[in-house]
Amino acid sequence: MAAAVAAAGRACARGALRAACRVTADQLWKGALAETGVGVKKGRGKKRKKKLRKNLNRGQEIGEETYEDFETRVIEVRNVFCMKAKEGRKKSVRALVAVGNGKGAAGFAIGKAGDRTNALRKAKNKAISSLHFIDLYQNHTIYHDISVKFKRTKIRMKKQNKGYGLHCHRAIITICRLIGIQDMYAKVTGSKNLLNITRALFRGLTLQETHQQLADQKSLYVVEFREEQGPLPIVVALPQGPVREEPEPEPDIPDTKLEWREVKEAQGMLKSPWASVRRAAC
Repeated sequence: MAAAVAAAGRACARGALRAACRVTADQLWKGALAETGVGVKKGRGKKRKKKLRKNLNRGQEIGEETYEDFETRVIEVRNVFCMKAKEGRKKSVRALVAVGNGKGAAGFAIGKAGDRTNALRKAKNKAISSLHFIDLYQNHTIYHDISVKFKRTKIRMKKQNKGYGLHCHRAIITICRLIGIQDMYAKVTGSKNLLNITRALFRGLTLQETHQQLADQKSLYVVEFREEQGPLPIVVALPQGPVREEPEPEPDIPDTKLEWREVKEAQGMLKSPWASVRRAAC
């Protein structure tokens, strides 16, 4: 009788072992990293002893693309706080990240998490999934001068010749290198908030018009004057439809926005009145 009971016990153990072997990997992962410390007393400003379930593959696989040609640059990392009813003043990290391949495709995004590593990872994955394509003139600069405003931030961008370089704000220089812009001048006025600067820059670059778009819009030839050609114009774009015979009307009062600093510099008002005075020790 005792031998029969022992044999039955061994059979039940083998059945339980087989049932355990049929557990999926996800169930095993859930059991290994299940939530613990659920019954701990909660209070204002106190952290709960709770181990949350983690998924190490979350956010690392983005479709079937590998994005090996893209580079990532961190624009800003800062600590932010928010008030919770039970936890009190809760700290989190906000990261502003920009990505680009140097060929006109770039994007930016914000990631928030409890620590710096997860915030940067979230921001990078968001930026990769929301890319902007920016047209480049001869693969080194923008097509025309751009003035853009976002909230209290104003940016004036000027097209420059090859070899001029990037004379801009440090955040604009970083983003331009990710985009592939090599020669440009940009002046930031107003608020110097890095997030506003980034949004204003992408807004201005995505709204620029290429030579072909301008020719199709005006139904006219688009010409350009270059130093190597002298006074002779160079046709850079032709309209796809019929060419308009009448020229573009010119307003009686030109709608030109002038910067007061440029006006003073052109009139010589920025030069110190004591610059030409010769000083000598008596």
